[in-house]
Order: sequence, then structure tokens, then C-alpha cells
Amino acid sequence: MGIIIGIDGGGTKTRFAAYDLIEKKLAGNVVLEGTDYKQDGFDAVVERVKTGTRALLEACQPSRLEAVCFGMPGYSEAPAGDEEMARRLAEIFVQIPCFLYNDVYVALEGAFYGTQGILAVAGTGSLAYGRNKAGLVDRCGGWSEFFGDEGSGFWIGRQLLEIFSKQSDGRLEKSRLYELTRAYFGLQPDENDFQILTRAECNSGSRAATAALNMVVKQAADQGDRQARSIFDRAAGEIAGLICALRSKLNFQGITPVAVSGGLFHMDQYITRPMTEILQERFEVSVSKPRLGPCCGAIALAAERIGGRGMALSVYEAMSEDDGCRGL
Repeated sequence: MGIIIGIDGGGTKTRFAAYDLIEKKLAGNVVLEGTDYKQDGFDAVVERVKTGTRALLEACQPSRLEAVCFGMPGYSEAPAGDEEMARRLAEIFVQIPCFLYNDVYVALEGAFYGTQGILAVAGTGSLAYGRNKAGLVDRCGGWSEFFGDEGSGFWIGRQLLEIFSKQSDGRLEKSRLYELTRAYFGLQPDENDFQILTRAECNSGSRAATAALNMVVKQAADQGDRQARSIFDRAAGEIAGLICALRSKLNFQGITPVAVSGGLFHMDQYITRPMTEILQERFEVSVSKPRLGPCCGAIALAAERIGGRGMALSVYEAMSEDDGCRGL
């Protein structure tokens, strides 16, 4: 036996982790740029996968690569793209099993391998992914920034810009949020509000740049701004709605385990706590951080594919006891 490499793909960054099946511990990890082929193209994604795996193999010599599992952004949403990526990866990993799953699915396995639970993700985007006791897997949300991602960082940024425009027009009373937004975009006293449209952060089209505006909302909320706090209240409600709908679809009974992942959940006061209170009003729920992260979920899935459920459970438990696996 040698090593398994788990890959947690993403739009802005990708983490690679190697697990040593003999030593039964993490053997190394590396972080590279994003691996979303819809954003960066197939060539760039394939090159980054090659670079990341090569770096781990060099660090783990003379261990043999047993399998690779790639949690790929958007997998299962575009069959033609899935097939093209699978074909290209097969050319890299000749005679090495390479398994593809959706990036959020490997995160779900990291959080609840082999057991029921719902993973709520709220970062730049938002969605909920879950599995019930019968093994049925389903999702809710995550459609796109154009008609979805409610409660996400991008959604919060859009709400901020909408309120700013209404306050500028006089449709809403100006508040601290208005002043902080002007300051964030560097508008000088002699510049009118329309100059916000010339700022790179506003017109770049970047989801990450829009999502970053959630920190302006937090700053205003910390200073007591009612509009800012209303945005967060609605965001928490939207995320709770994803969980409630998915719980109903999967017919959960009894206490529902929910794991939360993503930058917005670091704002406990404004997102995690109010979301939890909404859920507790409707059913019994246990909210926590994921037991393990997406890379570990990918490693467990690869172990299952090459060695069966027993091997995967052994690997998952070993990773759970390895401090080096925390956050992976």
C-alpha cells in the first residue's frame, strides 16, 4: 500500500492532501490556484492537478500512488464537461484510479462519512447538501449568482449595493451603511455616488469582490446600523431555509445533524446563531463544525472505491484522530 491523494477543488483555491495508508497519517498537503474549468479552462485545471499531485509525490517518495479523488467544482452539472475532465485526468493517471465527485459532496463526506447529516455551505456562494439514513443524497440551493446563492457572501454584497443605491436616491433614509460604503470604495467628498460604478471592486464582475463587501455590512452592523443587521437577518433566514427544505426532501426524523462550512459562519453573532435559532423553532437540530474537511472526505471516498467500506471507515477514523488533518 502507498498513498491516496484527495483534492478539494474550488474557484479561487485548491487544496491537495496525501494520506499514507501504511503510516496511517497525513503525509502532506499543498494549496494551489482554483480548478474550476468553467472559469479557467480545462488546460489550466489539468496543469494544476498535475502540479499539485507531483509536489505531493515528490514529498512522499518512495511511496506508491494508489488512488486520486478529485472533488471538482460543478461536477454532475454539465455531463459533457465531466466527460472531458475525466478523459484528460485518465491521461495523467495512467493505471491509477482517479475518481471524480462534486466538490460539495466530498465536503459532505468529510463532515459525515457513512452517516446521515446536512452540510450547509455559506461563503462566496451558498447551498446545502445532505444524506439520510437510507443513503439518499440530495441538495438544495447553489443555482448561481444570477438566481440563487441566497444568504451567501455574494448575495450579501448585492444587498449592500442595492441599499446604497436606494439611500443615494432618497428611497431609503441614509444610514451608517451609506457612509461606510462610500469610504470602502474610496469616494472623495467632491465625488458623487455614481462614481462607485467606476471602481474596480464594483464593475469587475468578480464574485469574490462582491462577496468581500460583507465585511462592510459587518462593520455597519457592529455600529448598530439597522439596514446592515436586516441584511444579516435575511441571510441567516435564507440559509436556514435551505436546510429546512433539504431536511424535508430527505425525510429526516429525530435530531438533524447539521455541519456548517464557509467564511460567513465565522460571523457567529450575525449568521450562525440566528440561523440555529430559526432551525430550533422548527425541529430538533445539532449544529457543529464538520468533523473533517473536503480533502479528507475525498480520501475516504477513494479508500472506499479501492478497498471497500471497511477500509474507508478505518482511514476516516484514523484521520479524525490525526491533528494534522484538522481543517483538511
